[in-house]
Amino acid sequence: MNRLFTFSVPAKLIVLLVVVAIHTQNAWAQERCGAVPYMYTLRNNRHLPENDAQFEKWLGKAIQERKARSGGRIQSTYQIPVVVHIIHNGEAVGSGTNIPDAQVLSQIRVLNADYQRTNSDASSTPAEFASVAGSMNIEFILAKRTPDGFPTNGIVRVKGTQSSWTSGDDVELKALSYWSSEEYLNIWVCNLTDYIGYSQFPISNLPGLEPYQGGLAKTDGVVFNYRVFGSIEDGAFNLRSNYNRGRTATHEIGHFLGLRHIWGDVNSCSSTDYVNDTPTQDHSTDNCPTHPEASCNATKMFQNYMDYTFDACMNLFTEDQVARMTTVLENSPRRESLLTSPGLLEPNVDGNDLLIKSIISPSPVVCDASVTPKLVIKVNNSIETITSFVVNYTVNGTYNEKTFLSKTLEEGDQDTVELPAIELQDGENTLLFEMDEPNGGIDVNPYNNTFETTVVVKNTEEPLPLRESFEGTLSDSWTIINPTKGMDWQATDLNDNGTLYFNASADVNTEDQAWFVSPVMNLTNTKNPVLSFETFYQERTGYLDALTVRASTGCSPAFDIVLLQLESSQLTSADELFRRHIVSLGPYRDDPDFRVAFVFSNGNGSNLYLDNIEVSEPGQFSLYPNPAEDEVNVISYLVDEQAVYAEINDAVGQRVLSLSFDTAFNETTSIPVTSFKPGIYFLRIKTSTGMWTSRLVVK
Repeated sequence: MNRLFTFSVPAKLIVLLVVVAIHTQNAWAQERCGAVPYMYTLRNNRHLPENDAQFEKWLGKAIQERKARSGGRIQSTYQIPVVVHIIHNGEAVGSGTNIPDAQVLSQIRVLNADYQRTNSDASSTPAEFASVAGSMNIEFILAKRTPDGFPTNGIVRVKGTQSSWTSGDDVELKALSYWSSEEYLNIWVCNLTDYIGYSQFPISNLPGLEPYQGGLAKTDGVVFNYRVFGSIEDGAFNLRSNYNRGRTATHEIGHFLGLRHIWGDVNSCSSTDYVNDTPTQDHSTDNCPTHPEASCNATKMFQNYMDYTFDACMNLFTEDQVARMTTVLENSPRRESLLTSPGLLEPNVDGNDLLIKSIISPSPVVCDASVTPKLVIKVNNSIETITSFVVNYTVNGTYNEKTFLSKTLEEGDQDTVELPAIELQDGENTLLFEMDEPNGGIDVNPYNNTFETTVVVKNTEEPLPLRESFEGTLSDSWTIINPTKGMDWQATDLNDNGTLYFNASADVNTEDQAWFVSPVMNLTNTKNPVLSFETFYQERTGYLDALTVRASTGCSPAFDIVLLQLESSQLTSADELFRRHIVSLGPYRDDPDFRVAFVFSNGNGSNLYLDNIEVSEPGQFSLYPNPAEDEVNVISYLVDEQAVYAEINDAVGQRVLSLSFDTAFNETTSIPVTSFKPGIYFLRIKTSTGMWTSRLVVK
C-alpha cells in the first residue's frame, strides 16, 4: 500500500481499533493469526519498548540504504537454520500432536517453494500482479548440529506439561525446548487453541534497545497448531481443511521477517502495510473469493500470503515485500546472526571440543582489585584424551593467554582451572574468557568456547549493626549487578513502603542472575551475629524462581558459601505479608572482611520483594542523631518481637524519662528531648534477652 497514515489517536485506542478489526471479520479472523495481539502484549508488559513508528523509520532508512548500495538487487542466497520443537502429549511418533518427521519436511519444502516462488500454483497469480511478484533467495534448512555441536535432524520432541496451549502460555511453552534464537529459527508445534499460529516480530538495532534484546530472545520464533503444519500435497497428514497446504507457516514467518498484514490491521482505506506495491485494502479477506474483488478503488491482492484467505488461494509475495524481508534479515538482531549460524554446518564428529561451563571466581562484586580467575571447563566432544589446551582471557580489552599442560580429560570430564592473578580497576570491569587449541589443534565447535562477565571492584565498609530498609535513597555501599547485563534488582514502593524487587514475571531471560551485594563487615567483635531479612513472593505454578543467600569471607573474590537456598515454595508468603528469614552467622564471627550477596535466579515466575536486611547481634540498639537537639531516634535490632523497657537517666543517675513497648521489633522510635537540659544522659534498655546502655548527648 502506498498511502501512509499517521495516527493521532491515543496508543490505547489504537490497540482497541486493532482488536476490533480482528474481531469483526468472522470466527477464523479471531484465531487465524496472533502475531499482532502478541506484539501488543509484549509492549503492554514492557518487554518491547519500541513502537511501530520507531521501527518503521529505522527499517525505511535501511531499505533505502540497501537499494543505494545494491541497486535493489538480491545479492545472495540466505540460509536459515530451523529447529522444530514438537510439544506433544505423549503419543507415539507420528500420532496426534506428535506429528511425523515427514510432516515437518513437508512444511520446510513449502516454505522454500513459497519464498523462492517455485510453488506449483505461482501460475495462478493474476496477470495484473504477476509483474510485481517477488522471489526471495532464501533457503530454510533443518539444523544440522545442536547448540553443543552434536548431529541433529533439526527436530526435537518433548512431552508437554499440559494437553493444550494458548498464546498466554507463551513463556512456559517455549521454555520446554529452546535453542538460541541468535543461531536458530525456533518453531514450536503443539495443540495451540486460541490461534492457528503466531510469531514474534523483529526489532531494530537502534541504540537503547540492547537491555531488552536478551529478554526477548528466549521467546523469539514462531508457534503453530499441529494441524496446520505441513501440506497434504506431500502426504495424508491430519490437517485442517482450508489450512492444509502449509501457508500458515509462510504467513507467520513473513511476520518473523518484518511483514505486516496486507490491510494494515486497521479497517480503513488510509491504513498501510508500509509496502508500496501491494494495493490498498480496508480489511482482511476471508475464505477464497473469486478474482477480481475490489477494495478502496483497487483490485484486492487477496492471493498475497499476508492476507487471511484459505491456503489454496495464496500464491505470492511482492517484490517490495521481499526487499523488506531481506533488509530485516540483513540488519535486525537475531535475524542477521542466523545467516552465520553454526547450526548450518555439518557436525564435527571427528575432533575435540572444549567449553567453559561456569566461572567460580571472581564473583560479580569483589573488594580486592587483585583476583585469581577460576573456571570450570568441560570436554563436550573428544576423539582423544585431552592433555593440553589454552585459555585466552581479556581484561578490559587487554589480551592474555595461559597454556595448560599435563591434563588428562576424557569426553564428558570437567575440571577446575586457575589462571594467573589479574588486576582490576575500581568500579566496573569486563572479563572475557575463551577456550582454545585442545591438544594443540582446532576446537571443532568454537561457538561454545567463550564466557563474558562483568565484575565490580568495591571495598566500602560499614559498621555493625548494618541495616537496609530501602526507605529513601539506596545506600551506595550496597551493589546491584547482573554479570550478564540482564535485568537487575530495582528499588520500588510496595504499599507505600520502600523495598527492593526483581520483576521476574516480566523477565523472560531465564538465565538471569541478579545480585545484591552488601558492603564489607567486620564480625570480629561479635559473639552471635545474625542475618535477617524479609521477602514477599507469590508462587506461580510451573515456574521455578530461586533466591540464594551467599557469603564471602576474608574478602574472597568468590561467594562460595551458601547460607540459604530458597525455592519458589519456600519464598511464598501468606496473607500478603512479608516472610521473615533468619540465618546465624556464628561460624563467621572472627572474620574481619565478611560480605553477603542476595542472588535471584530467574525462572520467569513472580516478582520477588526484598526488605529489612539486617546483620546484627540480637538485642542491639542504635541512636541517631547523637548529639540530639529536638529528638533522638532509637533503632532496635531484634530477632523476634519482644517487650522492651527503656529509661533515660541524667549524669547523676536521676531518671528523667521511662517508657515501654509491648512489641518492639526492628523499629525506629522517636523520643522528644526538647524538655531536657543540655548535658550527658544515659539510655538504658532492657529486653527478655538482655540489657543495653548507651550515652546520649543533648545540646
